[in-house]
Amino acid sequence: MRLQAAISLLHLSTVEKFASIISPKFLRLACVIQDSCFNVRLAFLTKVIALLQPRKLPPRFNVIPFLTVLDPEAETKTMVS
Repeated sequence: MRLQAAISLLHLSTVEKFASIISPKFLRLACVIQDSCFNVRLAFLTKVIALLQPRKLPPRFNVIPFLTVLDPEAETKTMVS
């Protein structure tokens, strides 16, 4: 449920009107990348990268991949690099 909520907020953030509403809660959304469940972290990171490459998300979302530095799994670190 956490994953689906985070992905839905990512999609809403691609629309400028909704991005300004989500902006105050950006930190809570970004913290999903440090979730305790590996599958949630991986799926969220995959979706963030997929939306960042075509520049659909605002520039502040570029911070999210950098939060994987402390991730215990090597797979997520490799995906980010």
